[in-house]
Amino acid sequence: MSRLLKIGIITRKSGKYSLTSFGKIVYYAQSLIDTGLNNYWRLSALDSLGMIDALPTMEYNKISNSLLGDSVIEKIIARQLRVKAESPICLNAIPINTQGARKTLRGLQAR
Repeated sequence: MSRLLKIGIITRKSGKYSLTSFGKIVYYAQSLIDTGLNNYWRLSALDSLGMIDALPTMEYNKISNSLLGDSVIEKIIARQLRVKAESPICLNAIPINTQGARKTLRGLQAR
C-alpha cells in the first residue's frame, strides 16, 4: 500500500483508500491489456487475415466484428485500419516522462 501511495496510484483520506485519477488510468490500461491477452488467438487470426492483400476491407471488418464482438479491442483495431498502412506504430516515438517515471516503475516491479 505504501508503494501505491508513494507513486500516486491511491490516496488516503480519513483512513479510507481510493484511486486517484492516475490510478484509474493505470487500472483501465491494465484491464485493457488483460482483455488483449484473453483474446490473443483471435487477434493472431486477424493478423493472419490482414496479410492477405486480396481480402477487402469490408470483409475484414465483418470478420473482426464477429471474432471480437462489440468490444474496446475491436474499436482499437477498427481505428488502426483508418491509419495508413505505410506508417507502422513505433513505440520509440511515444513520449515518456523520464524524469521520475523510471524510479516509479522500478518501485512497482515484483521482487
